[in-house]
Amino acid sequence: MEQDYIMYKGKPLVRCDNNVYFGAPDDNYYISIALDNIQKKGETNVANKAVIELYQNQNGMNRKNKLIKRAQREGLFAALDIGTFWLFDALTWK
Repeated sequence: MEQDYIMYKGKPLVRCDNNVYFGAPDDNYYISIALDNIQKKGETNVANKAVIELYQNQNGMNRKNKLIKRAQREGLFAALDIGTFWLFDALTWK
């Protein structure tokens, strides 16, 4: 059974608990965004802090892959913005 994912700029965007993963499983790089300091705003949970990490994908999407870059931003939108730039830049590396 094939699973449907949310696509963002042509790449899968998957949330697992308080982590968001961005990138295709067969690409050489992917982004991990850890959401922290989550607060309730009305009926929605909002992350005030996000840690972005760019990984070199060597063995499938797991934490044993090589960490290339790491940064922290306020909120998911800012994290996804810088993470998207990092990912597409890294995918052009040889």
